[in-house]
Amino acid sequence: EALKALGPEAAMPILKALKGSDSISRSLGLKHYNKLPRVFQKFVKPPVENDSVREAAYRVLNLHLSDSITGPESKVLLPVLIPYLSDQDPRPSLQFVDADTHMAIPHREYIRSVSADILASMGPDASEAVPALIEALKDKNWSKYSRYLAPRALGRIGPAAKDAIPTLKQEMEENSQTAP
Repeated sequence: EALKALGPEAAMPILKALKGSDSISRSLGLKHYNKLPRVFQKFVKPPVENDSVREAAYRVLNLHLSDSITGPESKVLLPVLIPYLSDQDPRPSLQFVDADTHMAIPHREYIRSVSADILASMGPDASEAVPALIEALKDKNWSKYSRYLAPRALGRIGPAAKDAIPTLKQEMEENSQTAP
């Protein structure tokens, strides 16, 4: 609730946490924490795992904030969101597994989907993202679970996204998942 009240700028640290690099100090701290006697572990908090930070950022954005980032003031997030549409982060998710392959879903899927979802909630104020969303439509590496988000964002942007019509038409003919 506080983040919603503070406005879109408050989401910036959470967006950046999605792409947070693995901290060696966290990894080493956790490794050494587990070697501490239990007596000391009662008094010292364990370090937060790198993956936990990224997963928590995703959950906060996906479940609580993405729909509330609206209005012209949200444009400050575009320089972060636009490149996230083509993110290539291969690190596996600790929380989610692909139902077909039984493999951990790469973290890039969360980064891409949250970005497209936030752009959709921004509507016409996200018109600067149209070229990146068109490229996202052409990118066959998007997950089958989140492919619909780029066309959805373009639809919510409205008339400013008319350049996407040829790509949308082609995508509808080629991909039955996106067509509906």
